[in-house]
Amino acid sequence: MPRIASLFATGLAATVAVVCSFVPAFYAGGFFDLPRLVAGAAVWAALALAFAVAERPWPRTRAQVLAVAGLSALSGWTLLSLGWAPIAGRVEDDAQRAVLYLGLLALALVGLRSRTARVWFEPVLLVGLGAICAVGLSERLVPDLVELDRSQTAAGRLEQPLTYWNGMGLVAAWAWLVAARIAGDVTRPRLVRALAAATLPAWGLTLYLTFSRAGLVAVAAGIVVLAALAPHIRAQLAALVAGGGASAVAAAVANRLPTVRSLDVGVNGNPSEGHEMLFVLLALGTLCALLVAVPSRSAGGSAQRGPVRRAVLVLSAAVVALAGGIAAVAASDIRPAAQSPVRGATPERLRSIDTNRYAYWEVAVEMARRQPLRGEGAGSFAVAWRARPNRPDRATDAHSLYLETLAELGVVGLAALATFLGAVVAGAIGALRRYPAAAVGPTVVVSAWLVHAGVDWDWELPAATMPAVLASAALLAWAEKARPRHGPAPIGGLSRTVPLASGNSAPATATAPPVRGASSTAEKW
Repeated sequence: MPRIASLFATGLAATVAVVCSFVPAFYAGGFFDLPRLVAGAAVWAALALAFAVAERPWPRTRAQVLAVAGLSALSGWTLLSLGWAPIAGRVEDDAQRAVLYLGLLALALVGLRSRTARVWFEPVLLVGLGAICAVGLSERLVPDLVELDRSQTAAGRLEQPLTYWNGMGLVAAWAWLVAARIAGDVTRPRLVRALAAATLPAWGLTLYLTFSRAGLVAVAAGIVVLAALAPHIRAQLAALVAGGGASAVAAAVANRLPTVRSLDVGVNGNPSEGHEMLFVLLALGTLCALLVAVPSRSAGGSAQRGPVRRAVLVLSAAVVALAGGIAAVAASDIRPAAQSPVRGATPERLRSIDTNRYAYWEVAVEMARRQPLRGEGAGSFAVAWRARPNRPDRATDAHSLYLETLAELGVVGLAALATFLGAVVAGAIGALRRYPAAAVGPTVVVSAWLVHAGVDWDWELPAATMPAVLASAALLAWAEKARPRHGPAPIGGLSRTVPLASGNSAPATATAPPVRGASSTAEKW
């Protein structure tokens, strides 16, 4: 009975962690109090049950302890900043979010340790992210059946259900990357790969219709990580090329259909244009599925573990390319302005590097200089920004998790955040070593979030952060070493004697010689 109760608590922990990571997206991204508090109550109640019933629910590795300690310290320091922050209500909001993320991390650590979790995690992640994207895309494809809320600030860009187009850009980038990862993973059934590939054009179109430059940067970062770490590189590159080409075609078609490209406040969509786009997506998705379903001779015998040399080369090339691009812009006559680019749902936005963020970051740096150790208090950026003369908008966040943490919580808060993120990176390295096929997807999700959070206010939008916390917990859980069996476990009942260095002998399990091109189940999942 205790064993059954433990299994039930573990399964419940996984279920609640997954559900609470995606459901807030359908309630304005979880930005407001009620969905955030409901999700927090569900997470912490399930965690209390897990600690009461489940077997060894506490963090088991140094990385897990550091991750939980880092988020705990960040939550506590945020609450302590009530003593010097200018607005108490914003401190409470920030503390609620931090406590929610902490509970989700601890709960997912309990529920995602099993081999079963490693098998289903990526598909379930894709279902959750895809459901969010499908709701946002539905109004463009069937405007005669679906009409969503629209805001003046979005100016026709796809923003629902999160109510923020850049947040939707990140979610669409995640969905595209996870689908591409599954499509390129030859360890999965071909049907699963084909179904994932069939969704790539839709998620690529969703990303494009947000006209989010940060979302495009996030998907580019994820593609680099996939190219560097995916074990079966040929199959993975084939999925990326097929998905990228189909998404580009979908975006080109959308540009010719006003209903699909933009739906501003008061605009009535043309159903025929939406239906035409839907037909194009179905055709492109079918083509992607067929390309993935074709068996590849080279993929079956490739090694499961991605070579370290390839990872170093790809990541080094990406860094060099980024540095070269920055140097080229600095040496040219192009000077980015601290102002918004072309407003509205137009491709012209994607060709501009102008943004108000430069002004936000300048104010955040000034705040950090005034109070480097403790910061000016959680939520204080809004006050500092309002005090700036000739400000271009009414922003309340610095649009960078790292700079805002330094400005509002000082070096102490940034150290707590760095502890959490450093532990997640350590967990990713361990998980990739133990289960390279299973760990690539969560690593890509976390990598895209780390980049996107540096240029937007993802931390304040739970729907744009909780899937990353869920993926982080998965990596930390999978980096654990398997518990040793009690006593020898011979394979096939065979054993032999192995001579020791001292001349004595000890029984050992005999294993069959490895088959060329094959890999063990443990290496895969």
